[in-house]
Amino acid sequence: MRTKEELISAIKKYNPDLPNSEKARIELAYTFAQEKHAGQKRASGEEYFSHPLEVAFIAAEEYELDTDSIISALLHDVVEDTKTSIKTIKNLFGESVAELVTGLTKLRSIKITSPKILKAENYRNFVLSVSKDIRVLIIKLIDRYHNITTLQYHKSTEKKQRIALETLTIYIPLAERMGMEKLKTQMENICFKELYPQEFHFIEEKLETLRKSGTNLIEPIVDELSDLTTRHKIKAQIYGREKSPYSIWRKMNNKNITFDEIFDIIAFRFIVEDVEDCYKILGMIHSTYKMIPNRFKDYISTPKPNKYQSLHTSVIGPLNKRIEIQIRTREMDKVAQYGYAAHWLYKEGKTDLTSKDFDWLRNMVDAIKHVSSPDEIVENTKLSPFIDSIFCFTPNGDLIDLPIGATALDFAYEIHSNIGNHCVGAKINKVIKNIRTPLKTGDMVEILTSKIQNPSPEWERFVVTLKAKNAIKHYLKQQRKQQTILYGKQLLQTSFENYKQPFSEKKLNTILNKYGASTLDDLYLLIGSKEYTPDHILFSLYPDLKNKEQKNNFNIDSFFNSIAKNTFEKAKEKEKISDGVLANIPVHFAKCCYPVPGDEIIGIIHTGKGITIHKKTCNTLERYKNTPEKLFNLNWDDYSSFKNSTFQTKIAILAKNTPGALNEITSILAKENANIDYIKIISKTEEYTDILFTINVKNIEHLNNIISNLKNAKMINTVIKYNN
Repeated sequence: MRTKEELISAIKKYNPDLPNSEKARIELAYTFAQEKHAGQKRASGEEYFSHPLEVAFIAAEEYELDTDSIISALLHDVVEDTKTSIKTIKNLFGESVAELVTGLTKLRSIKITSPKILKAENYRNFVLSVSKDIRVLIIKLIDRYHNITTLQYHKSTEKKQRIALETLTIYIPLAERMGMEKLKTQMENICFKELYPQEFHFIEEKLETLRKSGTNLIEPIVDELSDLTTRHKIKAQIYGREKSPYSIWRKMNNKNITFDEIFDIIAFRFIVEDVEDCYKILGMIHSTYKMIPNRFKDYISTPKPNKYQSLHTSVIGPLNKRIEIQIRTREMDKVAQYGYAAHWLYKEGKTDLTSKDFDWLRNMVDAIKHVSSPDEIVENTKLSPFIDSIFCFTPNGDLIDLPIGATALDFAYEIHSNIGNHCVGAKINKVIKNIRTPLKTGDMVEILTSKIQNPSPEWERFVVTLKAKNAIKHYLKQQRKQQTILYGKQLLQTSFENYKQPFSEKKLNTILNKYGASTLDDLYLLIGSKEYTPDHILFSLYPDLKNKEQKNNFNIDSFFNSIAKNTFEKAKEKEKISDGVLANIPVHFAKCCYPVPGDEIIGIIHTGKGITIHKKTCNTLERYKNTPEKLFNLNWDDYSSFKNSTFQTKIAILAKNTPGALNEITSILAKENANIDYIKIISKTEEYTDILFTINVKNIEHLNNIISNLKNAKMINTVIKYNN
């Protein structure tokens, strides 16, 4: 076991002016942790203290962490595994160390019962603790890495695979976003070997075969590249290395290819003195060897979110072999291996998430603060989709970092949730595209909005960023809440009418406290969500009514009995509309969703009014989830019954604000025999006008044909079918 003197020596290599007071604190932490863990053993049989000690050494030797971080690494298990309190840690080592140890203790044990279900509350606590100090995350990643290096000593295969799976699912994506490439690669290969032993050994055997057969050409290729730099008078160190088994396996899976089809198993790295030499090397390589198309990436001018910088290219290089080349400075190489946060931010005193560099982590923290179910927390903390990013620009030149696969709508939400909520399209490189359009690096994106546009559940299916998904979910949740409030108010008003009492919100305000409600909306919400019946609320105001007969109260059985029962049953069996009536019950078409023949429909029975037909996607149906007896599944019989009928519906059109645009729209509608009932200008800018049209159509095919022809018109950008 390494000594405290060796630890101090490791720290002094990067902090030669370490004060004696700091040295004394580190030595005290070493002795304190060693004593507290005395008698405890690891699965390998080693003394337990060897683990926190090695975490401290890695933190010092590779990540050059500050004194408080080294002390916290030594102490990170004492609160969890011994009877030591955080108060004791604070008294001995100060508040900063106590907070770091508290954050490190939050994540006690993430149990994975399936690939998707975690012990979510522990993970939420850990992520929230990271938001207070980024050093918590750095130390925890080092801790996890050192723990899995002794994975083979666990007797239970199930336990080993659980630890490997949680490492691969949670810690490795975090390490990648932190730029801790060396640690990430080491953890990947350990987990890969444990979870996929056959695949791991297959790739290892293939690599060994290549080495023995003499096809391992690292040395001769490095020699040729070195000669090339010498001739061009550029100083550079050149390294060649095999790609890791896990990265090879991932490439085989992602591209659906065999091992023998991977040509760039060996990668070469140029390390130079400055940025200018990076581009000189690139020019030298491309002028000497044939470049492979679509394989060049410039991460120097546009760094990755974790500050990774390098030039990447692939060429048919020395000995006519396809090789991958990376070119970077020494400082860039240091960042690529160990991450930027450990080297700079803590030295500047910036250890929280205020830096823009940590937008990804801050967004994740914000996303899980107000969710409670395990599935939601897991969904909001998946980082894998964010590992590879694309970089797009606003018209003002601001850089927006998004995951691969992000759409124009994701871009809109990244700017602001309100812009996302009203997004109808985007100008991508000055060409108008729809909200689903995937973006690529370099795109300049201008978002187009409309006041009449609102999120729909469909949006959740194609956006990829957590910010967009959560904003859409929040909006839809608020919409459902407002509908429930409205429904509750309507129920209460109906109850007042049935008992012939004047509806008085002033009187209702006097009983809010009784139901724990702060506002009338809170009270209506309780009624709409069936916490209290409307009669119960009414009787609170007028107790004498409780024993009186309810007047005009709707009873569904008496309503049905007022009709010829056999006629109703016959109509119910057929489940169809015929000539505007269902079992002689009056039929009305809802003005909230405007159903037309061809839409999937459902009927709602209303007291004394008959049945109102709604689309099955109509938001109004949410109000009836607790009264299913009022709903009837209906089908259109056929269109022949309505061949002489038309149905009112609405469409919203975003048109260019140019002369002739309105004429073009009305001409298309006239050509399609769609009568216009009403036109309303919603909003107008220099470029576009939002127009809401109320028109009459025959059926869904007729409506879809109209929309298709409108979308093809030059002066029209977007056409939206109105639904609530």
